[in-house]
Amino acid sequence: MVRTTIACAWCRRSKIKCVHDGSPPCRNCLKSRRIEPNECILSGPFDSRDTADQRGGSPIRVTPSTVRTLSSQPAPRFASRVTPQCSTRSSPTTILEAESPVERQQSLNSQQDIISSLPTSTIIQAVSIFARKFPELAFIHLSSFSGIAGSFEHVQRRNHIAAILSLCADFLPSTTPNLQSPETYAKYTREGLSRLVIDPPSITVVQTLLTIAMYDWGNGNGYGAWMYGGMATRMMQSIQVLKRDRNYSERERETQNRTFWACFVMDRLIFCGKSQTLLLPMERMTIHLPVGDLDFTFGESSNIRYTNLDVVKDPIGLELHNTIDHQYSVLVRGSDICAKVLEFISSGGRRQPGMSEPDKCPWSATSPWNSIYENLAKWRSLQCRRLQYPLSPVATHVSLGNGESFAYINLLYYVCILFLNREYIPFLPSSTSEPQGPIDPPLLTALSPEDWWSDRAADLFYAAKCITTILDELNEVDSPLITPFAGFCAFSAATMNLYVAAFPQMNLGRSKDAAALAEHNIAYLDKFQRIWKIGIGWWKTIEQTRILYTRAMTDRSLFDGKTRADFVALEAALHDYSGASPVPEVIQEFGPPIHPGEVDDGDQAAAISLQELSSAGVHQQRNLPEEQIQPREIDDPGLAEYGIWNDVWPMWGEQQLLSFAPSNAYDFNAEFPPA
Repeated sequence: MVRTTIACAWCRRSKIKCVHDGSPPCRNCLKSRRIEPNECILSGPFDSRDTADQRGGSPIRVTPSTVRTLSSQPAPRFASRVTPQCSTRSSPTTILEAESPVERQQSLNSQQDIISSLPTSTIIQAVSIFARKFPELAFIHLSSFSGIAGSFEHVQRRNHIAAILSLCADFLPSTTPNLQSPETYAKYTREGLSRLVIDPPSITVVQTLLTIAMYDWGNGNGYGAWMYGGMATRMMQSIQVLKRDRNYSERERETQNRTFWACFVMDRLIFCGKSQTLLLPMERMTIHLPVGDLDFTFGESSNIRYTNLDVVKDPIGLELHNTIDHQYSVLVRGSDICAKVLEFISSGGRRQPGMSEPDKCPWSATSPWNSIYENLAKWRSLQCRRLQYPLSPVATHVSLGNGESFAYINLLYYVCILFLNREYIPFLPSSTSEPQGPIDPPLLTALSPEDWWSDRAADLFYAAKCITTILDELNEVDSPLITPFAGFCAFSAATMNLYVAAFPQMNLGRSKDAAALAEHNIAYLDKFQRIWKIGIGWWKTIEQTRILYTRAMTDRSLFDGKTRADFVALEAALHDYSGASPVPEVIQEFGPPIHPGEVDDGDQAAAISLQELSSAGVHQQRNLPEEQIQPREIDDPGLAEYGIWNDVWPMWGEQQLLSFAPSNAYDFNAEFPPA
C-alpha cells in the first residue's frame, strides 16, 4: 500500500490519510463498507481555494500506477457486495472519475427514497410511538421533531428516522404506503452510521446509535448493541466537552442532557450484570438529572436541578423530583439499582465467598444483599404515591399519556424484588416444603429472624403477580409496552408463577391464582417472541421449566438427591437477561411443543424424556462423540444424563462469537458436578 496525494472525497473531507493501492476502495472506505460504485472515488488534490465542483469544471481524472490491484488481495468478508467494476480493473490504464455533482445528487436521491417515500404523517406517528413505547430513550422533543420531519436533505436526520422505524414499523398500520420491514430500516441505518460515526460528534447521531442499539438488543444481537451503545456514549462524552464553546437554548441543553442519561440507561440495559464494566458509573455522574417532562416539552428552564449526589445527601428535598412529571429521573435512578441487583446475582449471589457467614446473611445490616435491598426500598419510598402500583392504577396513567413510563418504573421495582428474594429459595423443593432458606450448599450459618422467610416468599410471589397484572392492564387499554425489558419482566414473572403453582406451600398457599398468572405470562411471551428474537430463548427456557416442575409434581422421587448443581444451566437460564437458551430446538424435536393456554398433565410432560433432551442437547451444542458423554449414576434410567442442564453459554447468548467473557460467566457454583 502507498500513501499519495491522491485521495477519495471522504478521506479528504475527514482530513485523514487516504491509504490505497491506486484503485478504489481505499482502506478507510473498505473498513466502513463504502464499497459500492461511486462511493469511493479517488481523485487528485484540489486547489485549496476552490474545487472542481465549485468551478463547474471537468472532474479530475486519475490514472492508477501499475501497482497491485484490489483483485489480487484476499477478498473481504463482505466481498459479495462488491460489484465487478469496483473490485477489479480491466487494465492498468482504466480511468476513474471523481463523482460529479449530478452523480452525487443521484446518489443522495437514492438514499433518500426509503424515507422520503413515506408520508410525513407516518413518520410523525412512528416518532410518537417511539416516544411512548421506549421510556428508556426519553430524548425526543416531539414538537421540534414535527417541524423538521418533512425535511429529508440531512443524512443524519434520515438515519435517525430510519432507526426509529426499525423499532416502530411493526406497530404502524399495515396499509401504510411504502412501509418497509424493520430489518430494511435497520440495514439502512447501519450503512448510514458507517459513514457518520467518524464525522464530528452530533446529538442526532448519538440518538441514532442508541436507537439501533435497542433494536439489536431486542433481536438477540447483544454484541452489536454493546458496540453501538459504546459508540453513542463516547460520542456523547465528546459533545459534553465541545458544548462549552456554544450557546444552546434551554430545549437543546435538556435534549443533550436526556440523551446523556439515555446512554446511561442503555449502558445498564446491555450490561445486565455480565462481566464487562460500565462506561458511566453513577457515582461519577456530575450532570443534573433530567428535568420535568413539562419543562422539557415547553423548552423552559427548570428551577429545580438535582444531581445524583443530591439524591444521597438530601432525599427529603427531592419530593418534587419524584412525581409524575419527573418520571424519567425516577427511571434513570431505578435502572442503576436494577443493574446492581443483576450484578450481585450474576457474580454468584449467595454463593460468593463468605456470604454464608452471620454478618453476610441477608437479614444482617452489614450484608451486600441488605445494602442493595435498602437502596431499592429508599428509591421506592421517595416516589410519590401516584407513581406506585397498585396504589395508582395503570389505566389512569394511560389516560394521561404516560402509562408506559409509569409501568416501566414499577416493572423495574418488582423485578428487582423478584431477583433479590429468589436468590435464597430452594431451586427444587418438595411438594410439602414451606418458605425456607437454601437447602443446598453453601448453607447459611446463622438462624433467620422469625417469619423472615415467610415475608420474603410473600414479597417474591407478590412481585411476580404485580408484573403480570401491570402488563395485562396495559394490554386491556390497548397500550402495550413493547420494549425488550418488558419481555424480560414477563419471563421472570413466569418462572416464579410456574414455581409457586407447582409448589404452593412455598408461599403457604397464598398464591392460588399462580397457574392462571403463568398462562398470562406465557401468552404475553408468545406474542413477544414474534416481535423480538430475544424472546425466543426465554420462551424455550419457560418450556423446559414447565417440564421440570411438572415432572417433579408427578413423581418427586425421581429427583431425590438432586440439588441445584444438577441444574446449573437451567438456573442460569432463569437468570439470563440476554435471551439465550441452553438447548436450542430440542423441545420441538423430542416432544410436542407447549402452547399458551395449554395445561400440561403428567402424561404429556412425561412424553418428553429428560434423557433424550440431555443427550441431544449435549451432542448438538458441543458436537462431542457419544462415548465422551459420561452419564451420572442415578436410579431412574429416564434421568440418566443431566448434560442438558449444565451447558454454559457466553456473555450475550448464541450470537456472541468473541471469547473475552470468562468461560464460567454463568457458573454460580465453583465446582461443576461430573459431566
